Amino acid sequence: MERPSKLKFFLALVLVTAFMVVYARHWELPDRYEAHREREQSLHRLEQEVNSLQDLLAEEQARLEGLSQDPLEIEASIRYWNQFVREGETVFRIEESPSDD
Repeated sequence: MERPSKLKFFLALVLVTAFMVVYARHWELPDRYEAHREREQSLHRLEQEVNSLQDLLAEEQARLEGLSQDPLEIEASIRYWNQFVREGETVFRIEESPSDD
């Protein structure tokens, strides 16, 4: 009696495995899984980018607060962005030489 039950078990196992393979191919599960993994990786990269941008935003907000309270920072910022110089100051501009390609 042991022989037929092993045979039934083996046949059931083969049928279930065959059904799983057909089901997976019919619904394109491997392709869907790969697309899901790619989306997860893209999401992870975007989350990292958001985090770095949030850090940059916090730094810039701290700098902005410093600008609004420190007269030297206000002057330095105005002079930098408007390219102003004080009387008697000498400005040296360093430019890269053209490359020989």
